[in-house]
Amino acid sequence: MYRKEAFERPDHRKGPLQIAHDFQFVALNIKSDYAFSEEMSEQEKRAHIAGRLDRLRERGYAGVVLSADNKGYLEDEEALERMAWAVDYAHEKGMRVWLYDEQYYPSGSAGGLTLKEHPELESMALACVEKDVKVSGVPVRVFSPMGHSPLKYAFAEDEAGRRQDISRWTDPAGNLCWDAPNGKWHVWCFFLRPQYEGSYLALSFRASRRYPNICDEQAMARFLDVTYGAYERALGDRLGKKIEAVFTDEPSQMVYRPYPADRDPDADRTQFPSVSIYDRPQIDMPIYPYLPWPQGIEEAFSEKCGYSLPDKLPELFSRDFERTGKFRRNYFETMGLMFDRAFSGQYRKLLKHYPMKYSGHWILEEQFSRHPFMYGDILHQLGQMDIPGCDLLHSTPDILRHSVACKLASSAAHQYGRKHVMIEASNMCDEDQSFSVERIELAMAMLHALGVDTITSYYGEELFDEAGYRRFAAYTARLGQVLEGGVHVSEALLYYPYEQLASLGAVGAQEDAPGALALEKEIIALSDRLLAAQADYDFINREVLLGCRCEGGRIITPCGETPASLIFPPVDFVDTEVAQVIRQAVSAGVQVIMGGERREICGLADLSGVRFEAEEGLVCGSDLVVENEPQLTFMHRSFGMQQVYLMVNTGEEEICKKASIPDNGRNLLLLDPDSGEEKALSCEIRDGRVWFDLNIPSGSARILVQS
Repeated sequence: MYRKEAFERPDHRKGPLQIAHDFQFVALNIKSDYAFSEEMSEQEKRAHIAGRLDRLRERGYAGVVLSADNKGYLEDEEALERMAWAVDYAHEKGMRVWLYDEQYYPSGSAGGLTLKEHPELESMALACVEKDVKVSGVPVRVFSPMGHSPLKYAFAEDEAGRRQDISRWTDPAGNLCWDAPNGKWHVWCFFLRPQYEGSYLALSFRASRRYPNICDEQAMARFLDVTYGAYERALGDRLGKKIEAVFTDEPSQMVYRPYPADRDPDADRTQFPSVSIYDRPQIDMPIYPYLPWPQGIEEAFSEKCGYSLPDKLPELFSRDFERTGKFRRNYFETMGLMFDRAFSGQYRKLLKHYPMKYSGHWILEEQFSRHPFMYGDILHQLGQMDIPGCDLLHSTPDILRHSVACKLASSAAHQYGRKHVMIEASNMCDEDQSFSVERIELAMAMLHALGVDTITSYYGEELFDEAGYRRFAAYTARLGQVLEGGVHVSEALLYYPYEQLASLGAVGAQEDAPGALALEKEIIALSDRLLAAQADYDFINREVLLGCRCEGGRIITPCGETPASLIFPPVDFVDTEVAQVIRQAVSAGVQVIMGGERREICGLADLSGVRFEAEEGLVCGSDLVVENEPQLTFMHRSFGMQQVYLMVNTGEEEICKKASIPDNGRNLLLLDPDSGEEKALSCEIRDGRVWFDLNIPSGSARILVQS
């Protein structure tokens, strides 16, 4: 909510936090030597830390995100004592402190300590080897591939579709040895293997090491015990008193990534020398299609779905997505449930004990087709956090404007009743590494316009001079202060079609599931079209949609948003409960739009009142209206008697046009979040709307306050 005195003197605690890790690693643009030398005394090391914290505070930073020293991670008692001292020092300086929960991402490994002395907790995969049998009278042999277990399951199917379990036909080494009856057969053989090989973790320059299964409650309990056992000894009641939140970083099932032809992991490691535990991958291990296979998956699947998982393994590895979609969906829903119990569930319980806020983000948020495999329904998983988050290692306007990662995180906050949204922000992946204060301010404005308000900065510490950093921090604090609280005003809900993504989802090394990739492309295109038309929206999943009610032309969410449109990507089916919400929405006058061409939709027999985008377009913006300005992005928060609009011009031309907003007040102030200046606007009332002249320079933002 806007208050002049607060806007002119922003609270630095609304500014950015710097990700500092162990005070030796800084993300980018390093010109000074921040590393501890072997000759430094403990007093000199603490002076080094104090100097960095003092400089961040003087620049206006809100605080730091830190972890234990990467050398001797969680096992060096002297380093842990130094960390406790650093927390006290930061707290005395009025700085916020968050805890980064891993040595190097992804969280769950505890720097390799989770699996140390407990290799049985490693993430395992079930690989599928298929074979056609065309010659009768010859024993069928399928050998366990290198690095794989003895045969776990095997099935054979004849030309008539009759299937039999042949798992018991093995030789002493665990290979399939089966005498096939006459006829042609198709055989599926399943073997367990570590999931590490063929994954992106085996390609990591900084921390190539084996990974525990994040869907295994025992494995994740050990991760939390190892991590917070060490921190509790060193930090005591600072956890929850001086340390307010935890940043967990990209835990997931490991997705497949092929090795380069000339892959030499030992040579690659020299590019980023690391003190972490190193596990050399078996480069020659063959990679067959696979599914994650955590301890207890069969029992969890049977309990949830009511039938045996092994019996449907051939369907899960089938390319006939239409016929096998139900089984795929059941499998991935079970995996999501296991992930929720093992990781988020145990984490939430632990953090209530301290207490600290649960934050962080998942990996590859923008790759919808991979969500089912990696962690399940991303909106549900984000909604389990106290501060949902994302990462975006770009700062260019075009990429920021199209960020579905930001919209997913802010949507989860809006739908699950969370007050703040975090981002790990950086320019690390920008092609253009030249930088200016104006560019970082534009990036901050875009992030806030997409619903993000808590910046954990991975920007380097030598991008600007001291005045430039103070300007950046003050700008970020002003945005956070004026936009904090209230209710986000969305004009549309964009359905997150997790059920269809799961039914089409690829397994393991099969990355070419065309249906899931096509649906992902459509979701992202819909998001782009909505934002280009200045139609602010939120994603919504099935779980939250079923808790909505419809009346007076609005769909009312459990957390109080009241959009007038419910939009679906071009899905092929909806289930019974979602179909019922659609019928209620149409009856209440809500605009229900289906993406794509008019078509039959399984589960929705009655299409009366449902619009199709290809026929009627995507017209749903009636809040802030500025015609033909696709470079303009805005976010509206309502504070009852005061409405606040953040408007960002990412284009190369100044916006100088007539604009209108609903008649919720006729006193208009236009604020410059950089200078802090305000300007009263004249307006006229026409057609029940407030019209005014809008001027926003290229590459900048303005805040409109209506009262």
